[in-house]
Amino acid sequence: MNETTWIETFVTPRTAPPDPAGEWLGPGDDAALIAVPPGKVLVATVDGLVEGKHFRPGWLSDGELAARLIAVTVSDLAAMGARPLGVLLSFETPTLPGSLGEAFFRGLDRGLLRGGRLLGGNVVATDGPLALTATALGAVEPSAALRRDRVRPGDAIAVSGLPGRAGRARERIEAGEVMEGNEREPWVLPVDRTPLGRSLSESGVRAAIDISDGLLRDLTAMLRRSGCGGALELGPYAARLEEEGITLEGGLGGGEDYELCVAGPRARIERAFAEVGAEPLFLGEAVPEPGLTLRMEGLEIAIEAPGWDPFDGRPR
Repeated sequence: MNETTWIETFVTPRTAPPDPAGEWLGPGDDAALIAVPPGKVLVATVDGLVEGKHFRPGWLSDGELAARLIAVTVSDLAAMGARPLGVLLSFETPTLPGSLGEAFFRGLDRGLLRGGRLLGGNVVATDGPLALTATALGAVEPSAALRRDRVRPGDAIAVSGLPGRAGRARERIEAGEVMEGNEREPWVLPVDRTPLGRSLSESGVRAAIDISDGLLRDLTAMLRRSGCGGALELGPYAARLEEEGITLEGGLGGGEDYELCVAGPRARIERAFAEVGAEPLFLGEAVPEPGLTLRMEGLEIAIEAPGWDPFDGRPR
């Protein structure tokens, strides 16, 4: 299949009619037109998945691959408290359609339920592995954006879900274990946290980060950006992890959970989570002194949970 046929087969049927007011256009032209609601600023983020680095053959169906691509990219919009508007895509593939056929685009349709409309993109031939890139666009009021530099001493620190589940599911998938029911889901298709992000923003919480590289690594990045530190009591979190057969190291460093780690007044966090039917897991609080202190039942501990860096030479 050549590029033109591929576009006509899979992309053109998903093209929305031109907006009469000219505020929306795409795909189908040289570039997309997108309207930003009055009083909002554009939020833009990009992420990607590369075969052999982020996933291996057999780990994901084509449909799961497409849905996961959108999910991991839109997670950054959730962490900013933004409402998704649309997605631009770029694919590098050895052949067409290859993995980018009908099943892939049905998965893409599912992913766009959380990511907004398809705006356009590009496809190129490569002699290397399959590589998929998504740029997600959203909108938020400037003063209401969730940011990494807004943590203040005394803020409660909490997370959504249970970080560590995705890393454990990925380990089992890699080992070729037979998994039942939704046991693969924490890694295959993270929970959509965009409603939670908007609820946090509307409740006056101002600091958040999505957990993609490991809870400890990402929390440290947020605290450092805010010029403060944190004191965590990990006993309740460790107990929850143990119930699911996950080590504390795995929970703190597993990565790819795409849950939200937030900081702010405890009552506002509780209210925001309750509005979307979720429950926060409180870990501790922000402190003036830089660094992160970890405790178990009141006793200070040291733990190795470096998270993931694609350039440190360690296997995923």
